Formats: sequence, structure tokens, C-alpha cells
Amino acid sequence: MHIKDIHTDEIRCDFLVTTDRKKVWQVELELLAEFDRICRKYGLRYFADYGTLLGAARHKGFIPWDDDIDVTMMRPDYERLKQIMKQERLPEPFFFQTAYTDNVGLFIAKLMNKNTSGVQDFSTDKYCQGIFLDIWPLDAALDGSGHMENMKTCYQELMYTVLNPEELMGKLQAGAESTISPAALQQLCRLPFEEKWQQLETFLCKHFHDSDSVAVLMYLLNGKETGIDKSLYKDIVMLEFEGMKIPAPARYEEILNIRYGDWHKWVKFASEHNGTVFSADIPYKDLIAAYQGEGNL
Repeated sequence: MHIKDIHTDEIRCDFLVTTDRKKVWQVELELLAEFDRICRKYGLRYFADYGTLLGAARHKGFIPWDDDIDVTMMRPDYERLKQIMKQERLPEPFFFQTAYTDNVGLFIAKLMNKNTSGVQDFSTDKYCQGIFLDIWPLDAALDGSGHMENMKTCYQELMYTVLNPEELMGKLQAGAESTISPAALQQLCRLPFEEKWQQLETFLCKHFHDSDSVAVLMYLLNGKETGIDKSLYKDIVMLEFEGMKIPAPARYEEILNIRYGDWHKWVKFASEHNGTVFSADIPYKDLIAAYQGEGNL
């Protein structure tokens, strides 16, 4: 048991942490422990990052108003992880989810507990929606060079072939300019979903060393990030997190300064998963079935 006093509500930093939230945290820490076991077994490097890194540095655990765990991996280690997980036998009820396992447009991988709920889409139970650990790949990012500006445009065009091929085809047929040749993009648009996604990730892997900066692709494309110097992730330090020790970039304070500014100051925020319904007790299929049957959850 990682979370202390799991059956007792408590106040942390003037925020009510309920027993339900603690039970969700407990599941997430179990997922983290399993993920850590796999990474140690195969020599993969990962880092606590984003809210999890901030929580470790400032609270020695979860930010009280946060509801998930985020880790990052450099793209080469992330690609190795995906291959390893095709062979690794996970203990029940764990499930490793990618765009390929469930045919959904995931930028990231998730380790999930199938016997719980982290439901974002109540219209279907065709893919796993259990409580999750987010595993974000770090890709080559903007570094001030014209080359990486072109690479960002390539990322966007390849992403369009996956997520909105009809719109892209229409623009190309109307004569829109593109960095990648229109013929190549049109050919990609016609491929099955998994093949298009593989082309995108192959491109990201091929160009990972083109920049000394890295970023999460989704945040790079929507303008939330430009890039962080890879050297800040060179060395690892172990930080306390809810009684566990988790790996973090040794220069984590610099990363937090870049991401959050004055990160020592508490700023309560709405979770990025604010529309997600979490339950450590109810499997996601049961929760979705109840919602579809009653319509009043």
C-alpha cells in the first residue's frame, strides 16, 4: 500500500483529498511500480515529468488537486518500450495501450488497470478506459533553426494524414502547398490507420537527433511548447513520491522553471482530465453500461 490513510479524507495544502481520490492515486502508483519494473528489467530510461515532477519536487507526492501520473521517455526508448511490450506478459489486470492496440489516435502510450474506470468517452466500451499511467515520448523540437521549422511542418502534415485525411486530401486537390510532396501525402492518406501512424512514428524516430531540444509532440504542434534542451535530461536523480522513489531529471529545477515559472508557489488548477470519470472500484465497462442504460450518471 503506497497511499497512507487511504480510507480517511484529509486536507492537503488547503485542498480536500477524498478517499475516492486516494484510491485512484493508489491504482496509479501500482501502475507506476509495474512500469518501473519493466523499465529496470530492460534498461529503459524514463522521467517523472509535468505535474508528477512538480508534485515530487514540491509535495514529495501528488499535487493534491492532480489526478494522474505523467512520465516521459526519449523517442528511442519509447520505441523500444513498444516493441518490448508486445512480448512482455503483464500481470492481470494491467493493459498496455497504444494507437495500435485500440485503433485510436493516441500521441502517447498508457499503462492501464482494466478493472477500474478512467472514462472519457461514454459512447463506447470498444477500447480500454481504465485508470491510467501516461507515458509521453519526447521528440525533436524547435531550436531556432529553419530545419526544425520545416520538421514541425512535416509533423503537422503527417498528423493530418492520420487524424483528418479527408480534409488534407481536399486541400491538396485544391492546390495547397505542402512541405512533403502532395503525391506522397495523398498516398499516405489512403493507407490503413495503423500504417499511417507507423509512418509518422518512423519519421519522428528518424529525425530525433536533428535537434538538441525535445518536446511532447502534441504540445509542440498546438504551440504550448517549443523545446527543452536534451542536456537537462542527461542525468537522473531519485525523488520521493508518496513513499516511493521515482527517477527525475537531475536538473529538474531548471525544467520546472521553464514549464511553470515560480513553481514553488501553489496554483490550484483544473486537471487536464477534468471531463474524465474515475473510479478505483468500478470497471470501465460497467460504468459505461450504466451510463448508456440510465443516462443520468
